[in-house]
Amino acid sequence: MTLLPPRVGIVTINYNGKGYLVDYIRSLRAVRYPNYELFLLDNASTDGSPDELLSVYPDVPIVRLSQNMGVAAGNNLGIKYFREQGKADYILFLNPDTVHKPEFLDALVKYANGRTMVAPRAYFFDTPSILNTTVGDFNWWRGVMAAPYYNHPDSLQSCQVQEVEVAATYALLVPVGVFAEVGVMDEAYFLYCDDPDFVLRARQVGYRIVYNPHSIIYHREKASTGGQGYSAIGLYYFYRNRPYMMRKLTRGEYRFFLFMLAYLIEWGMQCIRFSLMRRWDWVKALTEALKDFQCGRMGQGVLR
Repeated sequence: MTLLPPRVGIVTINYNGKGYLVDYIRSLRAVRYPNYELFLLDNASTDGSPDELLSVYPDVPIVRLSQNMGVAAGNNLGIKYFREQGKADYILFLNPDTVHKPEFLDALVKYANGRTMVAPRAYFFDTPSILNTTVGDFNWWRGVMAAPYYNHPDSLQSCQVQEVEVAATYALLVPVGVFAEVGVMDEAYFLYCDDPDFVLRARQVGYRIVYNPHSIIYHREKASTGGQGYSAIGLYYFYRNRPYMMRKLTRGEYRFFLFMLAYLIEWGMQCIRFSLMRRWDWVKALTEALKDFQCGRMGQGVLR
């Protein structure tokens, strides 16, 4: 009798993924790992991407929502499904704007265990010689991830298996037991900052994150919010959610007040910069972000 390897539940949240969702499923079906199940949730897409997918792969099960609940809430529905069914040893958060090497999942599971999360090596989909890998340290003074390999070609260090402090959840393998200890994703974020919040909470109770460069994917970065560079919606959630995250993770200690000082200086300089560029939509995004944080308005914000 052949024993199957650990069961992996893949949680994927689609929002207006027309143009890449079919590629994602095609790539996933070429994966060699023999024991996984996909939970695909559509967050009220308006571009017809679920129907386009079903026209090519009619057997793909899709959970369709009538309204956009955000990334964190969508991930939580996937977590709930696999935990209630008892169907997974690990949950893999995986964005639909990714494609994968056939052996990528085998490589992730190889370095995972009940206390270890594993992140792959990622390249930009359109420039596959440049790393899109977002793993590294967390800058507690700015509330951002310091990802030393991001937007660089491969180096000797980027090819080494290593432990890291934080990793993005667009592709992250997580032991299912972590959710019993630290809870699920915080739905207050809606979009952005939910991943460092989650992984840092896990690290605070003793979980590790390993970066395994032998697992390789390709990523269309920020595909659902307009691609690389600034966008009004990206600026809004990034500047609203960061102080919320830092207040939560630091529990209001002195590091939070130092962060807020640096944050407000950065916020003001960005407002001046965008004003000189006459990007009033970006200035409005920053203004609404700070106002909503101060008023405690989280979840889906004024910029949709």
